[in-house]
Amino acid sequence: MQLRKTVILAASTSFILGGMNAQDLQSVVNGNNKFAFQLYANIKDSGNLFYSSFSISTALAMTYAGARGETEKQMSRTMDFNPAQSIFNNGYKNLLEKIKSDTVGGVILDIANSLWAEQSCKFLKTYIDITNSDYMSELKKADFVHDDNRVKAVKEINEWVEQKTENKINNVVDHLDATTRLLLINAIYFKGKWKHQFPKNDTREQFFNSGNGAKVSAMFMHLKNSFNYCENTFVKAISIPYIGDKTSMIAFLPNSSNNIKQLEDSLTYSFYLKTLRLLKPEEVFLSIPKFKMTKKIDLSGALSKMGMPIAFGDNADFSGMSNEQLKINKVLHEAYVDVSEEGTEAAAATVVEVGATSVEPLPFFNADHPFIFFIIDNQSGSVLFMGKVMNPN
Repeated sequence: MQLRKTVILAASTSFILGGMNAQDLQSVVNGNNKFAFQLYANIKDSGNLFYSSFSISTALAMTYAGARGETEKQMSRTMDFNPAQSIFNNGYKNLLEKIKSDTVGGVILDIANSLWAEQSCKFLKTYIDITNSDYMSELKKADFVHDDNRVKAVKEINEWVEQKTENKINNVVDHLDATTRLLLINAIYFKGKWKHQFPKNDTREQFFNSGNGAKVSAMFMHLKNSFNYCENTFVKAISIPYIGDKTSMIAFLPNSSNNIKQLEDSLTYSFYLKTLRLLKPEEVFLSIPKFKMTKKIDLSGALSKMGMPIAFGDNADFSGMSNEQLKINKVLHEAYVDVSEEGTEAAAATVVEVGATSVEPLPFFNADHPFIFFIIDNQSGSVLFMGKVMNPN
């Protein structure tokens, strides 16, 4: 089933907390959300799209904690991370704690972070402590060097992700190579029941206009109720709450099936916030298709294009992680969503693979066949002796 590209975001634009912690936290939220829309512009295509920008930001935030120099600056600008790392890490800690405390009955929201470190590589205690205290990340040791153990590690990593996402994300890591030194993984799982569930007997087959006159058949859910809603000549927007009102699905619908590109071109964080401020309670008849999709994306190219190419190259500086020369090999993301009459189930995992930078292979001078040699005076450059070895015996 061809579906319009959709970004599902929880509307979290303000927090009631006291002191500097609230400011730090709000800065993280704004930065993550700005990145969400910037990323959309860089990975959109003509097909379905679904991803967890929060998962991506969180995995890269843990990576950022070990970045230094120009690598740190590029990541800060691209991801909209506060250049003051200690303040940023503290803000992220507050955000993770707040999201965890915001869950209510009828809604499950689990976030888990982990580091999988090559057992032979020494990572700085200061870095491990930050990821543990501020990102609640568990550290696991693995053998990525030897083939058999590396295959076993990949299996264990995928099993960890499967467990944290209720088996919705499978095989996010296909394979690793012997240069892998660290995997930074975020897994997020959401399951929410609608505050106002769609009656199953009102679900029926209808046509979905996928644009340019093309139509596909889909099962549509229907519900009449009061929702936060707004519309203008360009777009309609609606907030569909989950039980407890602490999470919602926000949907933006262009007024014409052919205007999705125009909406995408306008889809900035500021446009999003402006639209949310216009939402007001109104009786609405809601008709929306049931849908389910899984999307797997390698974000390495997009992130490099967006402004942090140095992190993926041999000049990367992650000296805040380890004394070994490291770079990001790839950033993998997989997301799943299922929208039905009862509610929404969504899961995602982001894997940042950090590996050793490429090193010029050491020259191998294997004198196992005839050679000529010289003895010279280094001060004057004079050749003192010369010879040839045909048989050393």
